[in-house]
Amino acid sequence: MIDGVIPQVQLTPLTDAEYLDFAGQQVGETARQRVLAGEWAPVDAHQCARRELAALLSDRLRGCGHTFSKGIEVEGGAVIGWLWVGPGQAWLEQYGEHELRRTRWLNQITVREELRGRGHGQGLLSALHEHLALAGVERLYLRVYDWNVAARRLYARSGYEVVGQFPTDAHLRKLLAPVID
Repeated sequence: MIDGVIPQVQLTPLTDAEYLDFAGQQVGETARQRVLAGEWAPVDAHQCARRELAALLSDRLRGCGHTFSKGIEVEGGAVIGWLWVGPGQAWLEQYGEHELRRTRWLNQITVREELRGRGHGQGLLSALHEHLALAGVERLYLRVYDWNVAARRLYARSGYEVVGQFPTDAHLRKLLAPVID
């Protein structure tokens, strides 16, 4: 964020090569997050992550309602980060969701490390919220670990609410504004 202005971001789908790179990087990121949360032992983390992400690594998700996008800064054209959004799952009914076609799950948001702390995460989320609202999505859910203080602040600033708190993490929900033509 420069002078309080959130960078404008455009979302574009990942190419096949970018997808393969993203999927591979998710193994390390998932392992890191689970170790920091105390859910996995460091020695087992990469193997556990590869098992958990088998559908991602074998590219079985893109045809099943999952989208993978990169965020490009409108001014300058730099790639600032990546998003993985999946369909709403039946277990979201515990939060009162019965219209799963109008819900999505944010599996991952990543801002390039050297760009963090400058509003790019908020720019990515704003672009995602607008994109989903235009597609008729009304609610976006995600999981965030308690140790990830920067992400928790980002989600709070972006209007997310806690709908489920657990020992190491929370489920958050964002109500998306309907698009009026």
